[in-house]
Amino acid sequence: MLPGMGKLATWLVFLVTVTANTAFAGDSPQISASSPVNGLPAVSADGKSFVRPVLVQPKGCSGIQTFIEVGTIGGPSTETKGDLMLVKDECGKAAASTDKNIEKINATLAAKAYASVGTTQTLALPADVVVPGGTFKVDASGSQANVGVEGSTTDRWSVTLECKVNEVRGWYVGKNAAGAGYVAIAVATGCTDTGSRGRERWVDFWPSGNTTSDGESTIDIAARWLAAVKAKDAKAIASSSSTPFWKVGFTPVSGKQAKKCKKLQKAKSDKQLRGVAACVALAGNLYTRFSGDQNYLSEIDMTEFPVELKKHKKKIAKLLKQNHKMVRYFLNDQGYYINVVFLLDPDTDYQTVSVVLESVELEDE
Repeated sequence: MLPGMGKLATWLVFLVTVTANTAFAGDSPQISASSPVNGLPAVSADGKSFVRPVLVQPKGCSGIQTFIEVGTIGGPSTETKGDLMLVKDECGKAAASTDKNIEKINATLAAKAYASVGTTQTLALPADVVVPGGTFKVDASGSQANVGVEGSTTDRWSVTLECKVNEVRGWYVGKNAAGAGYVAIAVATGCTDTGSRGRERWVDFWPSGNTTSDGESTIDIAARWLAAVKAKDAKAIASSSSTPFWKVGFTPVSGKQAKKCKKLQKAKSDKQLRGVAACVALAGNLYTRFSGDQNYLSEIDMTEFPVELKKHKKKIAKLLKQNHKMVRYFLNDQGYYINVVFLLDPDTDYQTVSVVLESVELEDE
């Protein structure tokens, strides 16, 4: 694993730094010691595999270490995974297996119909990444990359990396084996363990393009549910929810109803839902501290599921396969670290919330 790579390493990879705009063409490229990234990145014709360059400038070295990642393409609810192999090192620490790694990579490229893909271009943030079918808006706040599809009310993502996000370096589009379309965007990050060229990461996004029948987005629906919680409006909470409903959190910790509400976590009928909603309303005080809810909401897939709620990950993944949609509320403010996950009900055309999971942590003073 490279310096600074964390849990996101399975689906975030690097891109070659090139100052000009380049579109690669041709099948089954081959690399060499003198041209270790020739024709890369490349994807297989069956949509299952990729071969992509991984470049990093370690701190204290004026050169670049070049790795190649060979992996399998994921999907909206599955991670992209790959293995890294060193093919060139300008920092004087090249492994003896470099030549063998190049041979293995070329054998992989030759075994399937791989096509060279990609555009490499440095863009200052905020940036517009124009791809067939749409424009991706890319911006950042510290180590958080924010991406949205122009004209879409649902396709918005926030991805937190381990280092400051500085600029866009490249992109390409493709489809996986199941035919799901994605766009991979490379962003440059500056870390304490890198030189000025830093580390370049690919981030894979899977647009849905979905809106609800009345034009409201999944973000709008989640924001409406939170607004009802802030207003302590049990009736509005219930009308913004649907059965079967279940939740984690949003339970009052004190008061006469605390003990009763602790038992009310699920609802199979409208009557039960009204009871659960009344308890949720009693737990709404915290959210009145914060404003601008839509700034903290984004539609996500399982690759961004909060680790704080990992106990429920398998159950949520199963619901996503049944066409539910997932929205995350993430906020780190005033000493609070809050994650809320909403699942929107496909049976109501995503106009109601059927599952809500809450995790709240308070920093020690």
